[in-house]
Amino acid sequence: MRLVIDQQMEEKAVLRSWKNTSDPSSGRFKLILIAGALPDFVTQYDDKPYWRSGPWNGSHFLGVPSVSAGAGNEFWFMNNDNEGTFDFLFSVANQSILANYVLNYDGNVFLKNWDGANRKWNVSWQSLGSECEFY
Repeated sequence: MRLVIDQQMEEKAVLRSWKNTSDPSSGRFKLILIAGALPDFVTQYDDKPYWRSGPWNGSHFLGVPSVSAGAGNEFWFMNNDNEGTFDFLFSVANQSILANYVLNYDGNVFLKNWDGANRKWNVSWQSLGSECEFY
């Protein structure tokens, strides 16, 4: 998965939530990438901070140590100053594994992996594990 953020654009939303469970129109939550020397993901409710990943230290996001590079996950950040873009790349070492990130209608970010045997998505991580996770 490759996300490219144009630093000249005002809107830097990476993911936008649904309005509710049955309405796929844009909801009130968005996940944005704060580009810079220490990139950071922030979920916003309307335009107010709701959750943040903590800065990237080259191995993991400080607020999310359980989702780190290694253990089959690879993350890269590339600041393309000459192009005015910032790239975030995520891949899984085992190409047979399907994984995706989802921003739910209630502001929770999920990492889901496909279980082919049971034909369903399993949640391997979520941003709002407890009420202490809220910004």
